[in-house]
Amino acid sequence: MKKKPTWEIAYSYSLDRTVTIDQVLNMRKGNDPRAGDLWCHKECYPNTGERLLSRRCTDRESYFASWPSEHLHQSACSYFSVAKTKRETLNYAQFYHDMRLYFSQMNLNEEPFFIKEIEFPTALYAPDITITHSEDSGLRWSKTHIVIVDSNKKREKKFTHNGHFMLDDEYYLVIKISEFTRDQLANFQRTGIERIELSWSKLKDAEDEYHSPEATRKREIEKAQHLMEIRYLQTIKKTPQQRQEERDRERQKELKRQRTVLEHPETQRFIEVVKENIRVLEKKQRPLLAEVQAIEQCESYHNGVLCEHLAGVPFEKRRITDYGFLHHEILDRAQTKLAQSYPARRIQEIKFNLYGEVKAVAEEQGINIDDFHPNFESGDQQ
Repeated sequence: MKKKPTWEIAYSYSLDRTVTIDQVLNMRKGNDPRAGDLWCHKECYPNTGERLLSRRCTDRESYFASWPSEHLHQSACSYFSVAKTKRETLNYAQFYHDMRLYFSQMNLNEEPFFIKEIEFPTALYAPDITITHSEDSGLRWSKTHIVIVDSNKKREKKFTHNGHFMLDDEYYLVIKISEFTRDQLANFQRTGIERIELSWSKLKDAEDEYHSPEATRKREIEKAQHLMEIRYLQTIKKTPQQRQEERDRERQKELKRQRTVLEHPETQRFIEVVKENIRVLEKKQRPLLAEVQAIEQCESYHNGVLCEHLAGVPFEKRRITDYGFLHHEILDRAQTKLAQSYPARRIQEIKFNLYGEVKAVAEEQGINIDDFHPNFESGDQQ
């Protein structure tokens, strides 16, 4: 007998929101199975889609099941039909439903996506969403495809063997939900929307960085070096292992040269400027850091006390949600805000490329710190 598919999250008409099976079971009293009117999606209530009930299990995970003797069936839910077409799970169907609703309500030709046209392909190996961008968007590519992957290994291999990637002038953003928890699937506002917006922001930053004058010059230098290396290798016919060992030696030699330059007495005044820049950035991020620390040290919610951090949460949400869970959400948002702030990101950039930062400061004063290395010759490419 074929095993019935189960839903890990559902739409509760009583609460008017998406809920997990654990949340529904906590609403039940004793052996009473009633926990409100449950459906696959809000848009499916009450005439289409799948009506659900909760099943508490002791020998396996509890789950949502189809309502017995119900005249409706899963094919009446268009989102389930898409999941079936793409050979994916019901979790995929839920995430696809939430993401489609999010984009369907978005204004055209406005930030951040500058949508001219949006499509929702249903073919097995097609993306889940295709956005054609407006001509005046300022973007360097014409289309962005968003792909959701859960359990279909063939789709996963097709779309994620290169991660987020570009073909011609079209970008692909891949969201793997196989590791998402039930709570994360139920909270699309955070798990879905924030994930999409963060991926989009990183994509634009990567594009800007790729086309920056510094990166363009670096690629030109690397291309020239690569051509020289090819000619050299064609001459001496080194093995791949020998070539890798030589590259490793050259890299270590370059790192040693940089350390020597940074340790030179004449370089220290420029290093102090960089350190002062870090101190200024650390001062700017203190308010965000203090906010995170204050939330971390607050334990009032353990005793059910409405602390200042929970005061801004709507009453209806506080009434039905554990204070600890809400407190954790607020802390998570504060930590993310701190990590994504300009001072925090800039500090990491400086520490990761200290040599380049010191070199840039010195060049502003007309000094080339490479001259401090005893074996440096003017005109060498680093």
